[in-house]
Amino acid sequence: MKKRSIKKSLIAGAAVFVTTACAFLLNSDQIFAKNKADVEIEIEEGDVNTTQGTAEVTVSVKNDGDDFGGYVRLLISEDRSGYNSWKGNAVAYDTYISVASGSTETVTVSFSKVNGMNLDDAAIRLQLLDEKGNVLSDNKQRKIFDESTWYYGIISDTPADISYMGSSNSTYWIDQNLDAKELDPETLGETGAFSGIHLLVIDNYDVSNLSDEAVKNIENWVNSGGALVIGTGNMEDKTFSAFSSSMIDASVVKNGTTKIDTVYSRNNYGTIECADIMYGSYANYNKSRPVTDGYIYQLPWKSYGNGAVMLLPFSLSDNDIDSYYFASDVISELSSFINGIGKNEEAQISGNFDSLFSELQGKNSVNLPLLRIVIVVYVALIGPVLYLILKKMNKREKIWGVIPATALVFVGLIYLCSRGFGVSSKSLICIRSIDANGVMPEATYIYGYNAKSNEWTIKLDDDAYAAGPFMMNRYYDYSSGTDSKPRVVSARTPKGITLSYTPKEVFDGICYRALSDPDKEFDGSLTAELSSGYSVISGTVTNDTGFDFDRVLVVCDGEYAVIDDVEDGEEVEIDERSEDFGMGSGYNLYSRLSGDARSAFYDKKYDECREIAALATAAVDLNGHTAFVIGVTKSKGSIVTSGEKKDVYACYYTDAN
Repeated sequence: MKKRSIKKSLIAGAAVFVTTACAFLLNSDQIFAKNKADVEIEIEEGDVNTTQGTAEVTVSVKNDGDDFGGYVRLLISEDRSGYNSWKGNAVAYDTYISVASGSTETVTVSFSKVNGMNLDDAAIRLQLLDEKGNVLSDNKQRKIFDESTWYYGIISDTPADISYMGSSNSTYWIDQNLDAKELDPETLGETGAFSGIHLLVIDNYDVSNLSDEAVKNIENWVNSGGALVIGTGNMEDKTFSAFSSSMIDASVVKNGTTKIDTVYSRNNYGTIECADIMYGSYANYNKSRPVTDGYIYQLPWKSYGNGAVMLLPFSLSDNDIDSYYFASDVISELSSFINGIGKNEEAQISGNFDSLFSELQGKNSVNLPLLRIVIVVYVALIGPVLYLILKKMNKREKIWGVIPATALVFVGLIYLCSRGFGVSSKSLICIRSIDANGVMPEATYIYGYNAKSNEWTIKLDDDAYAAGPFMMNRYYDYSSGTDSKPRVVSARTPKGITLSYTPKEVFDGICYRALSDPDKEFDGSLTAELSSGYSVISGTVTNDTGFDFDRVLVVCDGEYAVIDDVEDGEEVEIDERSEDFGMGSGYNLYSRLSGDARSAFYDKKYDECREIAALATAAVDLNGHTAFVIGVTKSKGSIVTSGEKKDVYACYYTDAN
């Protein structure tokens, strides 16, 4: 009876199995209908937004299947061969997108771009991932940041007369072609109005006709690294009167009374009638007039933030100008700004980065070679030593119990000691670089490592709009296959930005750079008036930020000094012995400060070490500024929301008058 029951059960089970299998095979399309997607992705454009400090790629996603939710992935590596050939692993930027059936959506993938980051050799792959991270499509790479042609914008009533500024000739001191682009004054107040512009020319134009938003946009663009050339023409001060005095430090003394015959000791400018202008802090001029006896010995320009302003007391469309030589002179003076200050920034910083990273960790560092030696010595000696001791005590038979017990105690001691060094988990140090004037985006540098070699992640709050690895090319892995998993992933999810890193070994660290909008609640101020000479920086620094600074970095014309303890509400008179780091070479400043941090670390002054290292990091955002101050203080808040152990330093900066 039992055998029949078992037999019937087996037959019934087999029938159910066959029925299910048939249904599966016959209706597989319907079963998988919910996961089926027919989605195409295409890069529309790639651009660099200097005002926001980002590189951006616009991607269109067309869905002819069912409703789709997943990620657009932008993989960036380096074109090492010169033929857009993919080399090894990459850095990945993911952005979530939801596309309804039968529709097309666009998404912008953004990442933090430090001024000067070279993307000319970046090779691109575009992928589509489902919500589980499976790759659904993989488009071939394209060099979307190809900047073989740059543009100079023109704001003028006669733009055609300034077309001679464009050229593909290398005589003009830049590698790229330079083409003219007439700008519409009505749209200059819009976001992205100066996208793709490397040089801006305002000539013989009444800037009072521009909106307040347009003027502010121009100032922010210059501050972010743009090069502005203003020709007064017969408008004199009307061409620059609407701009802030901090950007244009000049005034018209007389209109159209001075004539120039020669510039740079060459008489190829013809005879040009120009305004008599009193200049302030312009190159080689100290509250003086550049035109002397018909000569201009140098075209007058000044740095402003990361950019530069050249103010010319005549019109660029003057018929007497020898256009070829004049264009060459202008661009040679401003070439470092047009090319992008610190173009090879990543290579220039790289030599000091690893050391600075270690010093920032301070007490959280561990001497791995010494630890290995201790373990080897222990393993080599513990057995023989314990054996001799037990033999002396006539208890040799207990050797097999004593050795494991001693090993457990030893490992426990190492573990307890490691916790004191912070090496048992993730450790982060956040450095906030904050514009005290509330104009530039806030940059947060996140130095981190993990005691384990597996992937680890951190999460950022909703204020962060772009993030990625600082010095991106450090994380390309050319030894890996082309389809290997990227070591660094910056993912913009519906819940915010998540940063993931897979180290090559334990304690292999990374530095991220994340951008967020300026703090609207900050209503303090930081001001400075500085001068330098004979290895001394003099002037005043006024701290009304609401924070006490542990240290303040003052920089003026290639000299720097660090002063201690500037309290909130205090005005400090400065007369400090300064160190030279080389005028116009901001990353010599980075290396000098890195050396100062290293010295403090070796002297076991860990707080001082970290504060100077924080100042060095924040100074990256001020490359090209000729005179500025940065104050550093410990902070509690940061954009990192995940629960890792972290120390936060806030660095407030401003340009000096």
